[in-house]
Amino acid sequence: DTVIVLLNTAITQLNNVGGDVLSPGAEDVIYGGNISKWLKFAHAIKARIYIHQSKGDAAMANSALTELAQSFTGNADNAKYIFGNTETAANPWYQFNQQRADIAFAESTLGMELIADNDPRLAVYIDTAYNDVNGVGMGDYYGSIDAPVELIAYDELLFMKAEATLIASGNIVAAQGFYQAGIRANMEKLNIPSADINTYIAANGTLPGTVASAIAKVSAEEYKALYLNPEAWVLWRRNNSPSLTPAAGTAVPRRLLYPQTEYSYNGANVPSSVTLLAPKVFWDK
Repeated sequence: DTVIVLLNTAITQLNNVGGDVLSPGAEDVIYGGNISKWLKFAHAIKARIYIHQSKGDAAMANSALTELAQSFTGNADNAKYIFGNTETAANPWYQFNQQRADIAFAESTLGMELIADNDPRLAVYIDTAYNDVNGVGMGDYYGSIDAPVELIAYDELLFMKAEATLIASGNIVAAQGFYQAGIRANMEKLNIPSADINTYIAANGTLPGTVASAIAKVSAEEYKALYLNPEAWVLWRRNNSPSLTPAAGTAVPRRLLYPQTEYSYNGANVPSSVTLLAPKVFWDK
């Protein structure tokens, strides 16, 4: 609730720029001072917060839909940080590839799903020509020196809209339209040719006939679109889709541990007996 209050305050201030409220300009590295896009961004973050809490909760799903209606309308609205084309201003994934290529690899679940679905994003996400028996390299879109890092994007919002529609009303036909639009927005952002997009949607764009199965399919597709985005882990914990197989004798982590600084400066409020598996985050049902 506190985050929602802060966002509502920000929306009020952005709607009243002038006087004592600063109107940013070139120093705004996300939107270059475009207030209308910041307003859409605020509504997008509100929608994400509501969708986190929407499992089995139609009211939360409807709140997400209300915010989504006031948010991004295309990839041009994506909130992203643009990096430079020099080593000192490079994209962090590019830096990681250059400095720690010894531990770079493609996540097997995603890679296998891309191959199984004949997904045209395979060559964008992964350098299939990378000659190393220990793994594969990152594709050009995210691994380029000046590639952007996204905070939240239009395709994610469309998948949210599909999921929220399924939870709020069970309308699979309407949700399928948002689901297909999410696939298209993601692939267009990645510069996938239109013919390849159409072929992929024709083969993978139909949702199954039950709400639970439809949510699972939407989540599995959104998981692909959230490549390198930590929101993919949030999505998986909420809907347990796609199906992940942990290493023998282990389990997929459900949360992060608190850092030592939290114990040092805020120890009275740190829950006891925290592990990577429990207690779950409140929205992880």
